[in-house]
Amino acid sequence: MSELGWLGMTCPHGRLHLNTDSFYLELLAYGTDRPAEPGEPAELYATSIGDQLSPHIRYRTGDGYVLLDGDCPCGHRFPRAVHHGRCRDYLTAGGAVVLTPRTLDELAGPAAWLAFYKLTHHDTGPLLLRYIPVPGADHAGPGRRLAAAIRERTGREVTATAVGHIESERSGKLFGCVREAR
Repeated sequence: MSELGWLGMTCPHGRLHLNTDSFYLELLAYGTDRPAEPGEPAELYATSIGDQLSPHIRYRTGDGYVLLDGDCPCGHRFPRAVHHGRCRDYLTAGGAVVLTPRTLDELAGPAAWLAFYKLTHHDTGPLLLRYIPVPGADHAGPGRRLAAAIRERTGREVTATAVGHIESERSGKLFGCVREAR
C-alpha cells in the first residue's frame, strides 16, 4: 500500500506473509468486529508501529484476506494470508460471503479462451458477466460453463455476454468483479 508501506511480501512458496514487525495487523471477520478464524473472509486493519511522522491507527484498508493456518514451508514467522480483492466487491447472500474477486478468478481458472472478464453485481437481480474472448477461440461453451459455475456458487442468475470492450473503473484500474450502486 502506497500510503503505509509494505504490509506483506510473497515468499518463494507463493505465500503472502503479513508484516507484523512494522504493523499491528488485524484481520476482522467480514462485516463484524471480531478476529477472523483461519479460512474465513476478513478485512485488514493496520496500525503502524514506531511511525512518528505519519502514524496510522486501525487504518481500514478495504482489502479482503483469508488467514491461512499452520506454518509456511519457507520457515518465515510472519502469518500467511491470501488476498481476495476489495471487500466492497464481495458478493454476499444471507450475511455470508459467497464470491470474492479471487474466488471468481479461481472459477475462471487458466482459461485459454478468455482475454478478460468483468462480473458486475448489485444487491439483487441477475449478475452480469461480460467477457472478451481470445480472437478465434471457441468461447460459447466455456462462457456458458463459467456462468453456470458462478450461478452454482452464488445462487443467482447470471447473464453472460461476449463483448469487444470492457471499460475500466474511474481510477483507470481494471477489476474483474465489481459491485455497482443503483
